[in-house]
Amino acid sequence: MTLEFKKYKSRFTNEQILAVHFSGKESQFLEILDWVLDNGGQARGEPRFDGKLDLQIFEVGTGMVTVNPGEWVIKTDSQFEIHPIATFTQMYQKVDPVLQVIKKPEVMEAMQFTGDIENENELEEWLQMHGHRGTFRHSIPGTTITYYRIEVSDGMGSIDIPLNDWVLIYGGDLIWVTNKNFVENYQRVN
Repeated sequence: MTLEFKKYKSRFTNEQILAVHFSGKESQFLEILDWVLDNGGQARGEPRFDGKLDLQIFEVGTGMVTVNPGEWVIKTDSQFEIHPIATFTQMYQKVDPVLQVIKKPEVMEAMQFTGDIENENELEEWLQMHGHRGTFRHSIPGTTITYYRIEVSDGMGSIDIPLNDWVLIYGGDLIWVTNKNFVENYQRVN
């Protein structure tokens, strides 16, 4: 059995501590004894003739204190302490293991369709490097929307990119992103 020493913090000072709830089991008894001794504390203990365990830990200002099943053993920066469950829950709260994180940026290639001849040539060359083929179209039939049609290399059809929208390539996949979405969610890195 490996003990799980959990992080708690004082409700009054925000000091962080490590704490373990002593169940009275022999395997836990030995691990707590080793933990206290390995971290500069003083402790002693032995099984009693009646099958119970005597675990004592030195508290500054008090001396050796017996740890009873159900009590908490805590390690502050400077010492070890013993607390009954009621006192422990009034003084300490568990440190929330849930973190707020930001996903690491994923770098991908992107090119905007601006509609001019130079842009058409750049798009065509860039797409060919990735095994795709592009064709400039002046407007979608029945509309005045200018677009660039990309024939996807794996035979999955085509993607029509309207004027000023973006084409992204990530992991070999083509992604169409509206200009509004691009501005809100992507950031240039070079």
